[in-house]
Amino acid sequence: MRKWIVPTFAFGLLLAVGGCSHANKEAATIDQQWLARVPPDQLGAVDQARAAERQAEDQQNRAQAALTDANNSLDVAKAEQDTASARVDAAEAQVKKARDTGDANIIQQATAAQEQAKAAKEAADARVDYAEAQVKAAETQRDWAKAQVTERKSEVTLAEYDALQANGDTRVQNMHRSEFEARVRQDQANVAKLQDQYQQQQQEVASARQKWNQAKSNVQAAEPSSSPTG
Repeated sequence: MRKWIVPTFAFGLLLAVGGCSHANKEAATIDQQWLARVPPDQLGAVDQARAAERQAEDQQNRAQAALTDANNSLDVAKAEQDTASARVDAAEAQVKKARDTGDANIIQQATAAQEQAKAAKEAADARVDYAEAQVKAAETQRDWAKAQVTERKSEVTLAEYDALQANGDTRVQNMHRSEFEARVRQDQANVAKLQDQYQQQQQEVASARQKWNQAKSNVQAAEPSSSPTG
């Protein structure tokens, strides 16, 4: 029995090593210097792919700027939320003082001010929820734009491979177009996934904005109405 143990173990080890070697295989890459031997009139597809890559990079920069703006808006909303919370506490203290006076008019005024402060606090909370939804969507938009840059880079590499292959460059003869195409498809799938996620989050942003608008309307309704004077 013992003489069978070592060969079986050795065979398993070879399979493991072979599997690791296949898994750790580096993806084929194109050296930019190789393209220097390709005539300019054969680089049209490469130039178009690179232009699309630059546009994607510009979009990524805009998405990053939008995320910065969203975070700044969230900071402002949280600051207003803290102020609104402090006003609620102050209004509650005024109600307690008013009740100690026993004066119905004073109590009524303090209670009305308290209700208005509470409505303002609810509006501030709704604005924070809206701002947080915007940040979440902006983060996904940033990731989506970044994924598009990655996709464009893969398309550039594919175009470069095609140009070198068409020019008879022997340095790409052991490379396979299907490998470059697979990268593009994988990147496209990631882009589509993030796009769907962003669109869903845009719906959440719209819902949060609607709730904020309703809360602001409640604040106006809680304000004491001024009686017309004749």
